[in-house]
Amino acid sequence: GEVTGAQFKQMLEEQWQRTADGGDVEAGDEAFLAFNVSENVEYVFDSTRELDDRIVDTRINGESIDPDATYTIVTASFLFEGGDNMWALSEAQNVRDSGVLDRDAFISYLEAKPELAPGYAQRQLELQILDGGEYDSAAGVDRDPVLRIGNVESQSLGAPEIETVVVDAGEHGTFEAPYAADEETGRLVADVTLTDWLCVPEGAVVPLTITAIPEVGTEIVIDIPAFEWTVGGAPAECGEDDDVSTPPPGDGDDDDATTPPAGDGDDQGSDDQGDADQGGADQGDDSSRDDDPAAVLPVGDDTSAGGSRSDLARTGVSAGSMIAAAGLLSLAGAGALGLRHRMTRH
Repeated sequence: GEVTGAQFKQMLEEQWQRTADGGDVEAGDEAFLAFNVSENVEYVFDSTRELDDRIVDTRINGESIDPDATYTIVTASFLFEGGDNMWALSEAQNVRDSGVLDRDAFISYLEAKPELAPGYAQRQLELQILDGGEYDSAAGVDRDPVLRIGNVESQSLGAPEIETVVVDAGEHGTFEAPYAADEETGRLVADVTLTDWLCVPEGAVVPLTITAIPEVGTEIVIDIPAFEWTVGGAPAECGEDDDVSTPPPGDGDDDDATTPPAGDGDDQGSDDQGDADQGGADQGDDSSRDDDPAAVLPVGDDTSAGGSRSDLARTGVSAGSMIAAAGLLSLAGAGALGLRHRMTRH
């Protein structure tokens, strides 16, 4: 079937269950049903926000979803009828039934791929801003932003235990924190501090690439803005690292001056920051997402979202089985993020 980008986002919002008129589900029913997504879809959510405002970023093939574009999705037919309280899907257009049972398609898919191995990469992450950060030299306040990142681990049998969450901000640094149980909630989270964020140039929007250790394939990008200054600006020491360069030849030393070999002093501060394939050149140009193709298949891998992931109920079926039954439509996608307004501090 075909849905707009706005309907697709609403579908993700409806993982937090409600009745057709927006009321609470009956006691005993699952309050949250995780909707599986295919590997070309990723999204970030904040379960502490109000209902229908919890999906803060959605990307398809690395590009922000366009709320006005049309996307073709493949899923179980009962979901297109509003099953499992997925009301947005009942508004899909041009729904076609393949005539193939998901069970039969899944069996055929497994038979065609005998070497198939489980994937533990997460397509959905939870991100909360524990502290937006603040800097006031007169008052002696120097507090960096703190991000709480969860839903990084897979609950699948045999999945490795995540130990560390890494946030790569390109030239602005790489930050990490242990992935451990929060004392208050018992949930596994990583509280990552964005050190010296006050030095990020005002007006900049920085793509953060979130990965995990051990490496399981999780790599999700989200944009975070710099501080906005009401008075003054970043402290003078922020520019000190920018002056590291090859000094000019000293007086009287020109006769024996030689060009130093490559790598003998030009790689300081760059080995671990700003790799082009982690939130840099390929992911960072978020202002021009109008013409790149994107395909969406919002069903499939065994990932989870929100709440206590060890006992999440599921909706939807395997992407592999549905791929066997239908093709995809490539369309453009672009959109804005809600998080950037939450990070602004003075």
